[in-house]
Amino acid sequence: MRHQTVALLERTKQHLLGAKWNLIVMAACCFALAVYNFVVPATGVLGIATSGLAGVVAALPWFGIFGGALAIVGSFVSRSVWVLSWTEVVLDLIMFVLGFWYLFFPSALGDYATVLTCVGLFIAFYLVCVSMEQDRTGAGLWPVCLVVAAVVGILAFALIMNFAGAAGAQGVVSLMLFIAGWGFVYGAVALQNVRVGIA
Repeated sequence: MRHQTVALLERTKQHLLGAKWNLIVMAACCFALAVYNFVVPATGVLGIATSGLAGVVAALPWFGIFGGALAIVGSFVSRSVWVLSWTEVVLDLIMFVLGFWYLFFPSALGDYATVLTCVGLFIAFYLVCVSMEQDRTGAGLWPVCLVVAAVVGILAFALIMNFAGAAGAQGVVSLMLFIAGWGFVYGAVALQNVRVGIA
């Protein structure tokens, strides 16, 4: 019985170490931000400047800081192959640095549509990299992440072009982030336990 327990714990440890933790972190950030964005009243609270859509924008630096830091740690903890070598760490580092930059220089942040469009395009680029890594290693169906990246990019452009109008912008953002989250989930599952040179 003790031998079986030790073997089970060892398999669990290997399974967790083989997980693509940075992609899991990215998925969690996308889902959390999608939910937060969806439940925040667009009109905000009277007299509170950082409520409503302005509050969503103000929260983005924190998502960048914590999400970027956890993703960087996850990249080094995971024994699975990095997405396109150092590209994975560089993208996570960009999130972290931009989070700190906008935290200390909030005036550099644009309006809701502009900032969330940039977030969407960044996520779409990240998913394209994940798709390319899947193709390189033969892990999973790489067109899935590529299609998700295209949908996220289209929704980001629809947001900046104001196709949904001011009233629909919040819904477009939540949909964009929710779809992106599932793209990262698929990438994490497909690339789990993938080693360099192993399909």
